[in-house]
Amino acid sequence: MTTLQISKNNNKIAILFDLDGTLINSLPDICGALNQVRAGYGLRAREGEEIRVWIGKGAGHLIEGGIPEIPAEVRPEAVKHYKDALLERPSFGGSLYPGVRSVLELFQAAGVRLAVATNKSSKAAEASLAYYLPGFSFDSISGPERVSRQKPSPEHLLEPLKKLGIKPSAAWFVGDDPVDKDCAEAAGVRFLAAGYGFGGVKAPKEQCLKTFTDLLKKIPLPSVGF
Repeated sequence: MTTLQISKNNNKIAILFDLDGTLINSLPDICGALNQVRAGYGLRAREGEEIRVWIGKGAGHLIEGGIPEIPAEVRPEAVKHYKDALLERPSFGGSLYPGVRSVLELFQAAGVRLAVATNKSSKAAEASLAYYLPGFSFDSISGPERVSRQKPSPEHLLEPLKKLGIKPSAAWFVGDDPVDKDCAEAAGVRFLAAGYGFGGVKAPKEQCLKTFTDLLKKIPLPSVGF
């Protein structure tokens, strides 16, 4: 295990995380909830690879691509059913990525502010985190309804950072989807690509994480100063 030497400046640092495909391998959960909704409309279940490409831009986008058989006027109802399914059952067989809890606890102990910025609804995100990371508390959890504009708009990062009192230049955003990369670049926040996730993000090698624990190599706390 990497030993962290805590710097007096660490309380000025923030790391924000996407949720699905970054902290949690939630593809089974998203597919399970979506297929539950599809079943309610008498439709067959779809495989993860069919659904994966529609993940990352919020529930509306997922329903549009994941249940194309229903008319547009029915989609808001389907979105509600999907969100309700995730609240009632946060897990359909997903898993926390290896090392997530131990690494988060190291950064938290070092005084680093930790936040989640996700296009999943805030309530569903909180339910998922409570299930997979019981007892762990983030400084901020921001779904799309808690910011003025959702990812890829920069506000999804800038507004939580402002509440935390952290400058964008003193923050990182970790995500697995191109939407996350675009959001970080628009916000002036350094980006790290969760290459182990299912979002398909592409980034230079120096920005890529092969595993979540690589975060300790990319953000070496002893050398960070602001």
